Amino acid sequence: MRGKEGKKVEFGSKVAFSVLGDGITVSHNWNNENFSDTEMIDSGLDIYQEIRKKPPKEVIADRGAHSPRNHNFLQENKIQDGIEYRGKPPSKAKLPSKTKRNRMRRQRSVVEGKIGTYKMMRNKCKYALKNTQTWISFGLMAMNARWACSKI
Repeated sequence: MRGKEGKKVEFGSKVAFSVLGDGITVSHNWNNENFSDTEMIDSGLDIYQEIRKKPPKEVIADRGAHSPRNHNFLQENKIQDGIEYRGKPPSKAKLPSKTKRNRMRRQRSVVEGKIGTYKMMRNKCKYALKNTQTWISFGLMAMNARWACSKI
């Protein structure tokens, strides 16, 4: 439950997905339980390393993924930290340059747009609630097909 005034309350499954590189979208956590967004970083890094066979150079996520554990993990592994802080960042935090932060913010907005597009498609289908996992899979395949066609 989000608790946003004037917005419908969302129930049901929760999915975490990552955008790898410049557009490939991969689902890495689908669950009927309300898992914490801070857990997405671990599963996202695991799936990235499984696909690319190397650690990412940077991780970009919204405020939901913020936790001292995640920030420390990225710093220890020399991965550029693009996780938004909740509130003011601590003075000891190693923030990227303003140019990089702006680029990361734009990349996060692309992911939010994909989530919004998926929700609109799902809400128009009367069978979506019965077949949520199938809808998620086909939605991600469609996003990847569109990405692949744009590269031709």
